[in-house]
Amino acid sequence: MATEIDFWEGKKPCWEMRECSSNLCCRCPAFLDRSRPCWMHKDTLCNKLLDAPSTCDLCLVYRTYVDSYERAQGERKDPNP
Repeated sequence: MATEIDFWEGKKPCWEMRECSSNLCCRCPAFLDRSRPCWMHKDTLCNKLLDAPSTCDLCLVYRTYVDSYERAQGERKDPNP
């Protein structure tokens, strides 16, 4: 049986850091697919609806977790898919 990867395991998830409502979470790709960080998803709701930076690289969530993510991946990933 395959183990599902949860990027947010052991971390404070983006939806908590950004204080998203449960109504937003249930529609956001980052909440629905936890296998990768929010900046790796296209069309996250923080960019569409919330008062969020226009690019992920300016966001607190990205700046908090990008280094550990890149070390685990072994390469830099585009924060603005």
